[in-house]
Amino acid sequence: MAVNGGSSAGLSDVAKAVLDFQAGAVSPFATPSNSPFAEYTLDDRLPMLIERVMLGAAGAKSWSRLSDLQLSLSSRGHVSALEQNPFFPKGIWEELARRVGDWRSAPFLELEYYFYLRVLECTGLFFQLEKVDSSTWRYPTDLDPFSEEKRVGPVQAPAAWGHLQKRLKQIAEKRDKRAMLTHAVDMCLYENRTDSSQTVSPRSRQGTGDVSLGPLVIDHTRDLVSILLGGAPRHINIVADNFSLEFLDDLVLCKAIYDAGHFETITVWVKNLPVFVSDVTYSDWLSLRDVMTKAHDAVGSLSMLLHDQRFNVRSSPFLDMPFDFSTTIRLVGHLPEMSAHQDLFAPNSVIIIKGDLNYRKLVGDRLWTPSQPLPASVVGSSQVFCLRAIKSECLIGVPGYTLPRTLEELRDLLPRRRNVTKEGYAYLAQRVFG
Repeated sequence: MAVNGGSSAGLSDVAKAVLDFQAGAVSPFATPSNSPFAEYTLDDRLPMLIERVMLGAAGAKSWSRLSDLQLSLSSRGHVSALEQNPFFPKGIWEELARRVGDWRSAPFLELEYYFYLRVLECTGLFFQLEKVDSSTWRYPTDLDPFSEEKRVGPVQAPAAWGHLQKRLKQIAEKRDKRAMLTHAVDMCLYENRTDSSQTVSPRSRQGTGDVSLGPLVIDHTRDLVSILLGGAPRHINIVADNFSLEFLDDLVLCKAIYDAGHFETITVWVKNLPVFVSDVTYSDWLSLRDVMTKAHDAVGSLSMLLHDQRFNVRSSPFLDMPFDFSTTIRLVGHLPEMSAHQDLFAPNSVIIIKGDLNYRKLVGDRLWTPSQPLPASVVGSSQVFCLRAIKSECLIGVPGYTLPRTLEELRDLLPRRRNVTKEGYAYLAQRVFG
């Protein structure tokens, strides 16, 4: 599928063993042939995205390369290899290249990552990366090929400060810590609709305040809030999704956890590379942090959190690679770049995973039987919750007593994937493990 650079000697055997493990699970990968969501993405979403990127491409060389990618995608031919680049460890992409055939037969998670990585290669961003430490890279944000899509994000939108102040006021006005945390979770889940295009049946759940959630097909919010108040998991890890108003609401959730007081560390995890259009990166965070540092009045009570050493925003190369969580655990001992993954799954931690893509990475983008529990090997001893506006078919760990209702409410999801209707979005706040 792709060829990478890097200098991790002798990794090819490790990569092969790891990918053999990933391919050997009992449930099939989602592919364009068995997943309507994957088929729709390949037929509609990716062609639309590449046209948008081509409109803003700088230079004839970038445009020509993007045109070649567009032709490869439209013809559904064999994928071409990525050039060597400094980001990916040697051995990873070589082994994937051996496995991937064409746009129709490959596991969809790998195909989708491949598409975005090719876009970064075509536009030259790979070669503008600056290494910060073993697991963190940054780039000039004006080179982000999806920067136009992010102009609704918190750095560019003046109205965002009004949104942030409103959210901070809402949690401050709650009668107790439980109500405060519940509202903060609702806000994070509601804003995850930013990158969603699916709807289900009209049964709705009203969030607190002015947050009106669509159908919540699984609701373990009470469990999550109880754990955050209980003080047992001392390390709170939030895997972020979109760089938009949603990311501001993620920070407000951090502030609510901070005010509740039952933690040792709060860490928000972001990507290094600008893939999947609106996903927040470490470079996005640096830009936002610089703006927030100068906007004392707008940031308000969030300033205390941002200046506390117990709060941090970190990146992990794992989030930039098409591997599920359990596969990455097997890479930790062989790649220094993956050491951050151990911190993400530190003992005595609770992990809040945002969005549909991160859910797919958690479950390996496989078509599991929905009632099957998540294997313990995936997350170790961590307690894992997912806040997700549903786009894809992946679903696991649904309690048996709720399964019939859940499947009934999701049955109309895929036929409506092209349109958002007045019936709203499908959401879940799911306790996946622990």
